[in-house]
Amino acid sequence: MPSNIRLLARFGVASVGGKLFVHGGESDRVDPSPGIFVTTEVWSYDPITREWARRENMHVPRAMFACWAIDGRIIVAGGFTSFCGSISNAEIYDPESDTWSPLPDLCQIHTSACSGIVIQGKMHVVHKGLSTVQILKYKY
Repeated sequence: MPSNIRLLARFGVASVGGKLFVHGGESDRVDPSPGIFVTTEVWSYDPITREWARRENMHVPRAMFACWAIDGRIIVAGGFTSFCGSISNAEIYDPESDTWSPLPDLCQIHTSACSGIVIQGKMHVVHKGLSTVQILKYKY
């Protein structure tokens, strides 16, 4: 990726419309202050043209979050922001208009990494080390 951020980790990825989208992530090599730097950056990769393109930033910086592609859109939820603060925020990205919109927050905040899976059209948030699963309410 042509980003200035190096050693990016714990980012989200999703594929929509034949392109790969990389969202957020963290790096301890960018911000000279103590702690971990988390970004809002979004990039898309077109395997046909072999080109990266900068896309609209997420509203909230995040790492270790749930990420899904559903109905031609990308949804991100939960995770951690800078300095390891847990967040319940969720947002949806429309690649056609290159815009992010807020979604209802997750019901609970957990201090563990999470990932997402779509089961029967519903988005489930699974938190590492916990036996609970949250379902994200979404209508477009």
